[in-house]
Amino acid sequence: MRVARYGAGRTNQKFYFCKIALEQCEAAVDDAHKQAHYEAAVFHLHGAFLALLQELSRFYKLSPQLATTEAIRLALEAKGQVSPEISQLQAVETHDAWLGQLQKVFFEYQLAADPVEPQPEAELPDSLIVRMVTMEEEPVLDVARVQAWYKQLQRLITDFRQEMVEF
Repeated sequence: MRVARYGAGRTNQKFYFCKIALEQCEAAVDDAHKQAHYEAAVFHLHGAFLALLQELSRFYKLSPQLATTEAIRLALEAKGQVSPEISQLQAVETHDAWLGQLQKVFFEYQLAADPVEPQPEAELPDSLIVRMVTMEEEPVLDVARVQAWYKQLQRLITDFRQEMVEF
């Protein structure tokens, strides 16, 4: 049975988009473009993970709307089934494992920065001009880390797909 039946195309597409974003991040010349492409790479890599969860849901004949490993595990448990793929994913979802780190970075990028108290311009004390944006710290762009996550997730998916065959 072909894996495409389970929606593998979307997972592959998200991987491709991540690869493009990583290439553009490395080629970018200014910080804003690097940051934009870096966040896009993280976004698409996390999307590949979510698409994998949909593949697994379809394989086990569950609702494709189950968007967490725990939701899939509980749905399978209710049917009296166990998924070795979900067990493996949950093992690398811990905060110190690579998938947990990817999820943490993804969710951090979904949050708005903490608001900064507006401060009047120092040079013009009587001015109505107010400084609204101040960068407290430069974001860390660890492209090598995202590339490592990419390879680890890709390897995991390849292994899963080899096992996802019905007889």
